[in-house]
Amino acid sequence: MAWDVRGGVASWGKTGVLDLSPSARSARSTRTGKSTASAHSAKDVAGRSECWEAFLLQARAAQATRCFVFSHRRLDGVAASALGKYLQEECSARFVDLSFLKRWEQVDAVAAAALKQGLRPLRSLSLDGNCIDAELWHEALQVHPGLQHLSLQKTNLTDAHAPLFAELLREPLMFSLDLGCNDISDAGAATLLEALQQNNVLLELGLEGTKTSEPMRQNVQALLERNARLYQGARPVDEVLRGLRRAQAEAATGQAQLTEGVAEIESQAASTVQSPMSSPRHPRSRKGDATPAAVLDLSRGIGAFCAAELEEEEDEREEPSLEQEMADQVWFDADDGRRLLAELNLRCEAGWRYSAADQEEMVRFREMIKELQELRVREKQRHEEALQRLAEAQRSFNQRMSPMQKRSLELQKQIEAVQSDVAAAHQQKFFEEGLLRDAQRDLEVEQEELAQEKLAGQRVVSSLRLRHHEMAENLQEMHREQGLLEANIDFLLGDNERCRRALHAVRFETETERFVPHSILGRLGRDLVNVKGATSTP
Repeated sequence: MAWDVRGGVASWGKTGVLDLSPSARSARSTRTGKSTASAHSAKDVAGRSECWEAFLLQARAAQATRCFVFSHRRLDGVAASALGKYLQEECSARFVDLSFLKRWEQVDAVAAAALKQGLRPLRSLSLDGNCIDAELWHEALQVHPGLQHLSLQKTNLTDAHAPLFAELLREPLMFSLDLGCNDISDAGAATLLEALQQNNVLLELGLEGTKTSEPMRQNVQALLERNARLYQGARPVDEVLRGLRRAQAEAATGQAQLTEGVAEIESQAASTVQSPMSSPRHPRSRKGDATPAAVLDLSRGIGAFCAAELEEEEDEREEPSLEQEMADQVWFDADDGRRLLAELNLRCEAGWRYSAADQEEMVRFREMIKELQELRVREKQRHEEALQRLAEAQRSFNQRMSPMQKRSLELQKQIEAVQSDVAAAHQQKFFEEGLLRDAQRDLEVEQEELAQEKLAGQRVVSSLRLRHHEMAENLQEMHREQGLLEANIDFLLGDNERCRRALHAVRFETETERFVPHSILGRLGRDLVNVKGATSTP
């Protein structure tokens, strides 16, 4: 079984916790005084911070009211650091409200670790309006044994986070969980509903403002009513839930009054701590006094008013039996200090997840826890000494590294100058590359046009060659026909000459022509030319 010891509180397993300090309240007041002094010194160093001053006021009020309300603020570095340290080491409030904190991511992991490792008196936690890391808070909620109410409205939860909270619901720890105003649909609600079937402790599950349908919310309400019927305490379930809200409202009212007079509230701190406001073992001693009207409905944010008649009815109610008180003790807080073990034993008897062997180990390990606490103190001293040695070594190292750092700065400046030149060269290169790309595109266009013209020329040449071949063939055909015609003409001329000779031989003539052979006509023509030539000469 694993143990963890922090600030005088030891936790073991997943849900066990013991406060072994013999004077828990005095130790808390001593730690708070030291933290206040250290906070004031930090303020002198870091300067005035409105958020930090508001945190100091709320931390002082929490000592008297057991209620820490720090909401609707904008965290700065000083306030975030102080808030994380306060939650981890000093917070002993039963009711903690950290709603709507801007820059919540600065303290989200620290707050989850604080809930996981401490904050054992905490019974009600509100993180409305903060963007939380669901996995971190899931681990922290699994470990914390006594958280009864958790409000996570507007925390950006989705159906993907539903299995984490379904795993929490399978363990009977909380009896009020508010997941309203988140992006949860029927798919996520179905996962929660399946886990709720195994949980007979949860009395309230808020899904208002989500994307769930009315039938799904009715199914959830049916299982919650089943759990309400199983509750066997002295008070009805409605009063059980209202008692937690009344206790937180009265604590918040006392904290508001603290802003008007811190000294007056701190003087009443002892009486406030000695009379828990919602425990059935400590009925109210004042009759007829009206409960302040600042009662808040934690699960739905509805204002309510507790009249004096309700307190009179509570005083007139019959004293519950031991079994009923034990059942109520599961829902309400046990006393501080050594009574905390009684609360865990009651949870074991109520069917929670502690076995008899675990209870025996709780008792046997008290001495071991004290030894671990002493060991922790010694380890802390050695750790501080080691930190001092480390700081001295760091200073000497910085002194040795100072020349190298100066040289590094000079080289860095030179590198920056070279980088600027390189950047200018790159810019010029990019410009010239752009011009080159434009020229290449123009060249590609010209080459494409040239290729098209070349292709067109090849087509023309091909067509001309084809036409040339056709003309050559036609010319050959015409030459062939010409030869045939010439041969035919020669044949006809010969035949005509023969016919003329025949007609001339027979002295055949007509009225217009006398058939003389061409040879004779040619000879006569030559003779006539010769005669004319002879007569023309003197």
